[in-house]
Amino acid sequence: MRDLGGVIALIGMMLFVVSVIALIRPIRRIKLGTRKRAGLALGASVVLFIVGASIMPPPTAEEKAARAAADAARAEDEKAGEAAAPAATTSAPAGPTPEVTAAVQSMWTEVTNRLASCDQASGYVAEVAARPNPSPYDLWPMVQQAEQLCRAAATEVSRIRVPDAIPRASRRTFDEAFDTCRDAYYIKSSAYGSMGEVLNGDVSPRAVTEARSASEAAQSSGLRCAVGFMKAATDLGVPVDSFMPDNASE
Repeated sequence: MRDLGGVIALIGMMLFVVSVIALIRPIRRIKLGTRKRAGLALGASVVLFIVGASIMPPPTAEEKAARAAADAARAEDEKAGEAAAPAATTSAPAGPTPEVTAAVQSMWTEVTNRLASCDQASGYVAEVAARPNPSPYDLWPMVQQAEQLCRAAATEVSRIRVPDAIPRASRRTFDEAFDTCRDAYYIKSSAYGSMGEVLNGDVSPRAVTEARSASEAAQSSGLRCAVGFMKAATDLGVPVDSFMPDNASE
């Protein structure tokens, strides 16, 4: 999925450049001999770019481990700076209880389940957009459905409640992680809305620019969703691989 997303986004960027040129000066050799065709190609290029960015996968296991290690190192440096004397006699902090680990696993499963409808719809859009000469008439209803499902998914994830097994001091961090995921999927829904406007014939500079900006915002906020939850869990001592077994193959 990582390679597919990058390839689709690259093709979309190349088609975007060619389409803009064809709008100014039609290129008959590649079947862009009229401005109408060039406009349709421009719309398709925006769709390809947005879809390619939206299906970029979450951080790999190696990236998660590196980020978690960096966060842990930073936390240790801050603690060392605040310490007035070595604590040789202090016992090592205990790891998370099985109840806490199970609660974290349950929350992440609930997050992925509630976001699954949007992710599945995004996959369908990506599949159609990756076909040779994708038709805007095929993509438009699918993009509309993805917009609705992603908005509903954002609402659903905001309803998740932190279990009582999570220590009270850590509950706010998980609530903030859920808020980040909610906002990420509202942004993804908005990106599909902008994509739909372009597919529906609005290839004005404003619409195209808004669609590209929405796509970039959706990609970065989607990563923050996973990273926010990872940080909340690792702060409790729960290892990432206990609730995100392996995303490297996705």
